Amino acid sequence: LMDLKDDRRGMERGSSTTVKRPLQSGIITKSEMRGIVVFSASMGLIAAALINVNVLFLEAFFLLLGVAYSTNPVRLKKRFLIKQGTVALGFVISTLVACVAIGIFSWRVAYLAYLYVVFSFSISPIVDLKDIEEDRVAGVRSIPIVWGPDNTFRLSIVILVSTILAGVLGYSRMGFNMVLPILGTLILASIIYVVLPLRKHWIEEDKLMNAIYRKFLPLHFILQLTVVIASLPIAL
Repeated sequence: LMDLKDDRRGMERGSSTTVKRPLQSGIITKSEMRGIVVFSASMGLIAAALINVNVLFLEAFFLLLGVAYSTNPVRLKKRFLIKQGTVALGFVISTLVACVAIGIFSWRVAYLAYLYVVFSFSISPIVDLKDIEEDRVAGVRSIPIVWGPDNTFRLSIVILVSTILAGVLGYSRMGFNMVLPILGTLILASIIYVVLPLRKHWIEEDKLMNAIYRKFLPLHFILQLTVVIASLPIAL
């Protein structure tokens, strides 16, 4: 929903980076966009209300956070580090919704939420590189604008390497089997392998987004499946 909102803002500013987005490309109209937003938000709240009050509260907070992220005067995405922190918090809330719905929380679930935070601060800033000029004009203090592209990639690599070490050193204490340090390390190393070449090609939006959607996202989904398998009581 916030992507659609940013699409509209980009179109109003005449941004060239929104050419392939739904609103700018003419796939949907403004009225259709509003309809999608209202319908999706309503269905989310109704579904949450049917589960329990706590889930409804989290869902409502999630929607308010999304509005605050992209709407003036608050517009959290314009604030340095708070932009990534807000995205990370949104993912954590999504994880908590599932926990509250079934009434179970564990270190393994916390690790999944941790991975969302990791990717919010390591991969999300790289995606922001494609909008660096537009964000600079709009006053958005993203990591690429404040620290520059080179330091953005350095931050990403440091976070991903730290995540590998955390999984290797702490998997048993979190209740995982050996699948996590083995497959988890291979997958995260593969993500680093995807990220490294982008240091020289980030200015080419097609290559950047191709790497994110066709390489990183599948690896992310496989990593989530790996966490599930690593949670099983298998002696390795």
